[in-house]
Amino acid sequence: MMVLRIRIFPKSMPIKRLFSMTALVTVSSLVHEHLLTLADNHVIQKNNLLNAHDDITAISRWLEEFRLSIHTYRAYEKESLRFLYWLYVAQKITLNEARKQHIHDYRVFLMDPQPAEFWCAPLGDRRNSRKKAQWMPFSGPLKLRSIQAAMTILNGMFTYLLNAQYLSSNPFSLIKQRLVEKFDVESRKIDIVERMLSKEEFHLLIQAIELMHQRQLKAPAWIERSYFIFYFLAYLGLRVGELVSHHWTDFLNMDGKWWLTILGKGKKLARVPVNNQCLVVINNYRQSLGLCELNRDRLTADPLICKLNKNNTPVLQEGVTERSIHLILKEVALFAAEQTDNRSLQEKFKRFSPHWLRHFSASMQAQADIPFEFIKAHHRHSKDETTRLYIHHEDHERHDWSQHLDLKQKK
Repeated sequence: MMVLRIRIFPKSMPIKRLFSMTALVTVSSLVHEHLLTLADNHVIQKNNLLNAHDDITAISRWLEEFRLSIHTYRAYEKESLRFLYWLYVAQKITLNEARKQHIHDYRVFLMDPQPAEFWCAPLGDRRNSRKKAQWMPFSGPLKLRSIQAAMTILNGMFTYLLNAQYLSSNPFSLIKQRLVEKFDVESRKIDIVERMLSKEEFHLLIQAIELMHQRQLKAPAWIERSYFIFYFLAYLGLRVGELVSHHWTDFLNMDGKWWLTILGKGKKLARVPVNNQCLVVINNYRQSLGLCELNRDRLTADPLICKLNKNNTPVLQEGVTERSIHLILKEVALFAAEQTDNRSLQEKFKRFSPHWLRHFSASMQAQADIPFEFIKAHHRHSKDETTRLYIHHEDHERHDWSQHLDLKQKK
C-alpha cells in the first residue's frame, strides 16, 4: 500500500485555509474520500481492461509493468503521483478529466511550484514535510530536462490507460515538446561541460586514492576496490547501476578479444569492448581478490564489486549497492578537494558524481579518435544527440579551423 502525507479539503475551501488542515492517510483512502468532493458530473471508469475503479488502482496497474526495473519503477511512481496530487489539489479533477490546458498549466507549474511552502520541502530534508504532516513532492523548480522527462513518462502512462480503456483520451499526445527539447539540449550542454572531468582532474582523483593508501587512511582492499571502480567506469563508460548488477560471468571472450555483456537501460542487451589497458586493471583487481586472471573457463557468478566485511576482507559472493558506490567515490572526491588550494577545483570535486566518469569516458574516447558511431555503441545511446553532448574535441577543432577565415582587406 502506497502512503502519502496529504491534505484533505472540501472543494470550496480557499487555498489559504489548507495550510491548517492535515491528515496522514493511505493513497487509496484519500482518493475515494476526495472523489466525493469533486463535481457531480464526475464519472469513474468502470468497464476497463485493468478492472480498476479509481485513479490510484489504475496507476498501480501501470506501475506493475515496471516491477523488474526498480529505478524505472521509482521514477515513474514519483512522476505519476506528483501529477495526480497536483490534479486533485490544484485542479480538483481526476485523470479522466484532464485536458490539454491542464497539461500546459502543469508544465508551467513544474518550472516554479507555488506556493512553495505547500509544495516544496528542502532538498534532501523531508523533516519539514513530516512536521506539516503532508506530502511535499518537490524541492524547487525543475530543470527543463526533468520537465521533459516528466512529460514523457506521463504521456506513456496516459497512453497505457487509454489503451486499457480506463481513460477516454490522452491530452499529452497534443503537446509538442520540440521547443522544450531545443532549449533542453542547450541547457544540458552547459550543465555537462560544468560536470566534465579533464584527464588531469581524473588523475588527481587517482592520486587522492594513492595518498589515502600512503597515509594508511583506508585498508588495502578498500584502496584496490576504489582504483578498480574509477578506472573500470572511466574505461567502459558504464552506469553505476550496470556496474553493481553484473557479474564476472558476464565477460565474454571471442577470438581472443574480451567483451563485457551488459543488460543496460531499457533492458537492452549489448557488448562493450574491453581494451588491453582496462584488461590490466581488471586482472590487477582480481589478483587483489585472490582470483586468477580473466579466463573464460574459470569465471564465477560473483558480483564485479564485492562487499568488505568488518575486517575489510572481501566477501566475494556479496555485492554492493549503487549508494555504496556513490559513497566510495564521493569520499575520494572530497579527499581530493582537501588536497588542493584551487577554489574552483575544490567546488568541482565537492559536486562530483560517479556519472561524471561516464561523461569522461565518452570525451576521452573522442579525443583518442575513436569513431563517433563506435562511441555511441559503447555507451549504448539511442540518439546521436546524446553522444554529442559529451564530445567536445570536434568543437575545439572547428574553433581552430575558424581562425583561417580572414575578411580583412589585403593591402
